[in-house]
Amino acid sequence: SSQSIGGASATPGASTATALDAVGSLHEAMFGNYRLWCADLGIRPARALPAADLARLGVTDAEAAEGLSQLVDVVLYLCAWGESANLRHVPELQAFIFHKLSCSTAA
Repeated sequence: SSQSIGGASATPGASTATALDAVGSLHEAMFGNYRLWCADLGIRPARALPAADLARLGVTDAEAAEGLSQLVDVVLYLCAWGESANLRHVPELQAFIFHKLSCSTAA
């Protein structure tokens, strides 16, 4: 079954796949420096809401869980970035703040 969205025809699953791809691309672009920072320190990157924990919340689709987990990371990072004022010019500090926030929300 097809839907018409803004005059274009789309299948229901196509918009979900597009949204997941967009979130994945955004996450990849935003967290490159964070992953490098973690590698330099020899620590494992933290996730604000790990995909594995989403099963307890009723999310059973693995791809959707990963996308939701990435989206939570992006939102948390942007909230911290928005509040950090001039500190955002120190990427290592921004990575540290995100890491600590992620660890505290995952606990």
